[in-house]
Amino acid sequence: MAERGYHGAEINGAFSGQRYQGCSATFADDVGEPWSLYWATRIPGTQARLEWKLEAMAERWGTGFPSPWDRPRANAVVQPDGSVSLA
Repeated sequence: MAERGYHGAEINGAFSGQRYQGCSATFADDVGEPWSLYWATRIPGTQARLEWKLEAMAERWGTGFPSPWDRPRANAVVQPDGSVSLA
């Protein structure tokens, strides 16, 4: 994600049946800038790595969907190597 110019991401867990079964990562900077949403799930009881899939992306946040006031609040930092660290 660093190569796309993202500085931060909002990471959220998907909670189902009293267990975290996946998570999402929304990469976005300012309104009017590109954004992308990735989603990963894990089958409960397995040790398999999460497989990230691109769910949605667009060249401008806040034009059409999603709305400008729903901009993610970064709780993670995108490192220069592209890895993501929770803040």
